[in-house]
Amino acid sequence: MPDLKTYFISIIIPAYNEELHIEKLLKSIKSQDFNNYEIIVVDNNSSDNTSKIAEKYAKVVKETTKGVSIARNTGAKSAKGDILLFLDADGELCEGVLNRVNNAFLNREVVAATGKIIPLEKTGMLIKMFYKFNYVHLVKFSMLIKKPSFIGVNIAIRSDIFREIGGFNEQFKNYDDCDLTIRASRFGKEVFDKKWVVKASARRITSMGFRKYLKFTTSNLISYYFLHKPKEYPQIKFNQ
Repeated sequence: MPDLKTYFISIIIPAYNEELHIEKLLKSIKSQDFNNYEIIVVDNNSSDNTSKIAEKYAKVVKETTKGVSIARNTGAKSAKGDILLFLDADGELCEGVLNRVNNAFLNREVVAATGKIIPLEKTGMLIKMFYKFNYVHLVKFSMLIKKPSFIGVNIAIRSDIFREIGGFNEQFKNYDDCDLTIRASRFGKEVFDKKWVVKASARRITSMGFRKYLKFTTSNLISYYFLHKPKEYPQIKFNQ
């Protein structure tokens, strides 16, 4: 039987120099029809006004060691929630997401969950198709082959399971998100909810160029799944 309750959700957002984007995400969280949550922004050694902006909406903790997996783990150490929801600072929640997160875990067998990811910006059909293939179809396929690989912009996990498996692998500069949910799957079910929608920025794709980005992600996928050695993203200057 479902465990009918309202969970306390800790929303954890790693951020590095995100003064142009983070307020939009934080406002989208505050506009949710769900109140039982906390927001933790992990300032990963920013040199801009990220912390100053975030402090208006969230608890801000500092992490001077660079790395998204490190920042995510730092945020989790400060979290009080039953459920940890990891988001990216340049994203945005669509209506009803936090209720969908809560409802996903009413079944006590569920240890981790995710939803649909769509582009934040207006993009061409090619990028829209890539998002649907990569962030919906591939995620569902990974679940079918018992390697549930969820994306860091939109991962929810029970806090006790997160701590049981030791959080994100800080040695990984990439695929730490997929690695987390694959390891969590040993403890129970993982679910995908198509009505739980998060917008994620496509600026990395547009900054790198679609062909270069696709080449990198394809080789990186092979490197992770077959060699367990994910590659770090190349240094790029984002198109803001």
